[in-house]
Amino acid sequence: MSQTESKVGFWRRQFRTKPTHGQLVFDILFGVASPVACFVFDPIVFKGQFGFGGHGLLEEYQLFAYLVSALAMTCLLVWLGCGGQLRVSADLIAGVLLGGAGVSAVIGVAILPFSLIGISFMGIGIFGFIPFITAFVYLRNGRRALLAKRGSSSCPPRIGLASIGFLLLFAVPVVSGLCVSMFAAKALNTVLYGDGRSADLAAEQLHYLSFVSSADLDKLVQIYAAEKEPSRKQELKRRYRQITGEDIETRLAILND
Repeated sequence: MSQTESKVGFWRRQFRTKPTHGQLVFDILFGVASPVACFVFDPIVFKGQFGFGGHGLLEEYQLFAYLVSALAMTCLLVWLGCGGQLRVSADLIAGVLLGGAGVSAVIGVAILPFSLIGISFMGIGIFGFIPFITAFVYLRNGRRALLAKRGSSSCPPRIGLASIGFLLLFAVPVVSGLCVSMFAAKALNTVLYGDGRSADLAAEQLHYLSFVSSADLDKLVQIYAAEKEPSRKQELKRRYRQITGEDIETRLAILND
């Protein structure tokens, strides 16, 4: 870092209009790669593999969080890749990124007590602070996108288009989530009460949605636990494995823990 650069405050350097190479690497790492890794290896936030009655802390918001994150990550990559060539869409991207910053911060606050507890358990709780870093990445790039048109930090942002982007970030996941939930509920009902061929087809469809419908699939586990007929019980067990790739007895043990 040059002597001139060192005289500029840390936070001013972080929010300069033109990013450094190091900032680009940081933003991809914590704005895309780390959140994806957290979703994949998540044990307690959206997926309940350990404790909490077999349910994630924020399980009911799982699909919403996934879709919001997917939109925010996509916009971040577009912005980092070709932000200099964007015009009107820069304001829309700014709204999405600023909204994504808010959602990431809320998730971080929601799991903060468990993150603090987790630090004392082999330090794994430190990963619970990644949403705050992701929020920072989205905030920084959202601000840059707002100010990009005239290349000056004194330029008034285009609030109207940014607001549309902000609203789209929430509207698209909500509408999509409702459609997916309705489809999953109908397919699950077919799995439980449909004839053999229809139930197998529905199970195959649910296989591609199992990562966002774990709470709904617990209904199948509960019916399996209450079922007395051995052949019917075996059928439910087979279809649960077809949907999730896992043993229903394992899930039942987790729910009863």
